Amino acid sequence: MTDANGKDQEPNESQDQSRLEISNSVGVQAGSGNVQHIHLAEPPLPAPPLPRQLPRAPAHFTGRRDELEILNELLSEPQHISGSPVLIAAVAGTAGVGKTALALHWAHSAADQFPDGQLYLNMRGYDSRAPMTESEALGQLLRALGVAPKQIPTHVEEQEALYRSLVADQRLLIVFDNVGRSDQVTGLLPGTSASLVLITSRSTLPGLTALENARRLMLDVLSSGEAVELLGRIIGTNRTEAEIAAARRLVEQCAFLPLAIKIAAERVSAGSYVSLADAATELLEHRLDDLSDSDDERARIRAVFSWSYNALDGDIKESFRLLGLHTGSAIDVWAMAALLGQPLRIAQRRLKALQSASLLEEPRHSRFRMHDLLRLYAQELLGEFVESPVQQAARRRLAEWYLYMSEQGDIVLNRHRRRPPVNPDEQPAEKRDFKSPIDALNWFEFERINLVEIVRDAKEHGLFDIAWRLPLLTFTYFRLRSHWVDYMTSFRVGLQAAKDCADEFAEAWLASNLGIGAKETGQYDLALVYLEQAIAIRRRLGDAYGEGQSLHHLAGVLERLDRQNEVEAVYLSSMEFHRVTGNRYCEGATLLSLGEYYQGNGLFEKALLHYRLALAIHSEIGYLFGQGHAYHLVASIHERLDDPGQAIEAYQEALDRRIQIGHAVGQAETLERLGHVMVAVGRGDEAAGMWREALVIFDRLGDIRAEGVRALLESI
Repeated sequence: MTDANGKDQEPNESQDQSRLEISNSVGVQAGSGNVQHIHLAEPPLPAPPLPRQLPRAPAHFTGRRDELEILNELLSEPQHISGSPVLIAAVAGTAGVGKTALALHWAHSAADQFPDGQLYLNMRGYDSRAPMTESEALGQLLRALGVAPKQIPTHVEEQEALYRSLVADQRLLIVFDNVGRSDQVTGLLPGTSASLVLITSRSTLPGLTALENARRLMLDVLSSGEAVELLGRIIGTNRTEAEIAAARRLVEQCAFLPLAIKIAAERVSAGSYVSLADAATELLEHRLDDLSDSDDERARIRAVFSWSYNALDGDIKESFRLLGLHTGSAIDVWAMAALLGQPLRIAQRRLKALQSASLLEEPRHSRFRMHDLLRLYAQELLGEFVESPVQQAARRRLAEWYLYMSEQGDIVLNRHRRRPPVNPDEQPAEKRDFKSPIDALNWFEFERINLVEIVRDAKEHGLFDIAWRLPLLTFTYFRLRSHWVDYMTSFRVGLQAAKDCADEFAEAWLASNLGIGAKETGQYDLALVYLEQAIAIRRRLGDAYGEGQSLHHLAGVLERLDRQNEVEAVYLSSMEFHRVTGNRYCEGATLLSLGEYYQGNGLFEKALLHYRLALAIHSEIGYLFGQGHAYHLVASIHERLDDPGQAIEAYQEALDRRIQIGHAVGQAETLERLGHVMVAVGRGDEAAGMWREALVIFDRLGDIRAEGVRALLESI
């Protein structure tokens, strides 16, 4: 089965239901075949929201007057005003010095200077997770700019070109945080634009500053006065002014680093110190007790961490240590409850306690994150207990939480596909439900990075049964949103986990899905290798259900490799397996694919027969997405055979199904073709209305077909 761009669609997939978050702009009364029953609603879809991706501005931001003045001066530079070569500012400095805080504080203050929005990416250059790749970053940027996932090119050069085209005439503020190397961002820089790119890194990024003429801004530690001012903002200026000498000693013990000062200040605020002098003395004792052979600055900041950590209650200490097991981007209260094995109310209380101690931050509502230095410290503390039974249990509970939630989300997105089981003893004590497909998609989007990291972590720590199942439960989401880098990464790790536990059934399943990913990204030779491996194992194991699915995708790959003489036989073989195993869902999908193959070769009556057979199956099992696609294809045949009455009726039915499931791009496709039939029967005014509706949807989704519809409207 192929989409409008000629790409294979997955038979065990709900496909473009990612459009469910798009409001429906078209109302239809279907069933009679009477075109007068079509009503185009006004107004159309709302304009896409501007990207406003900046995390929260940091609290207690202090000082940095010179640096802020330099950044403000960039706004009056000729490049920013005229849209010549893009302005780039790179903020460099050591860990914990406040690079991100400076960037976000200034970005929020200057946001109104960028009417086209603000983009933000954490490039993970200095992180326990793998650095963000250029393709992954471009995918996120293009989606934020309104490009539909299906319209994002698979090759990085094409992604770059599309990205530069989109931002060329815009005035955007683009923040790339935590960049590790210059080549992480060189492909993400606009060509000519009135936009401004702000970069933070521990490196001075010499390649970037040399080749791109970036303005380098070296961020040092706070001055003594600024450090004391920051301390006073948290504990009260009356205390710092009353004991100015002790306040200076205290911030000196923090190496004048904002991160350490904030943690120390919270410790002072929460402690029972009679004076700041007592607090400074106690912190110094912690530093002297530290036997670390690291440099002096590292020893100082570690002393601050241990001073704050040792003041926590026992259960909060345990929570801090266990958070070192969570290597993802951010954690919510549900995942925290699973990690701790505690009820939600206790998990919430402990998160808030750690946040109050400045050991956690809350960059987005109800999502908590550790600074990478604090995560390293938590992991260092964990190392003292070398994978204790408590840690092992916590690690498994966390992985099982993501496994269970992914299963629930995948069921909501497509209840028809086969998925690996989650056993009752793997289900978390605290459960949450998804109210709708939109709710499920939003959860997956927030947890995307975490899901990839959990797969890696599970495999590394011997939780092979989770490491191979979790990718299969994220399959629908990753395909819907075209997160191909994450998709391929997860499935490769999962495949190795399946091999590590000698589970051939799982190995074939993962290999087959890697073949799908390779096909979708244009790596047809690689796809062929994976799919043939999967088919060989499934055939040996007698997995007829799986073999039928793999053969379906193999046929699509053979089409791409121009092995046309083999395609029909492979599709027919796939369908035979579906029928033997009673897999009605995939049988319908393969009938549609085979019908499109026949239609592409001019065998219209044969194609129509297969479309109607598929429609009957999808109607029988209640698969609305498949019904909509089948009706659209039936209509296309009637249109081709010059039977406008039948074409109108079938397009009307397709539109009805696509509206029911919120399949916005499908609505636009059907409206566009229905408009052509309307013109053919002399109903040009109605055609124009349909094309206007289609154009609004295509524009909203960033679909390249918008230009073709715009040309149609101009031609009337």
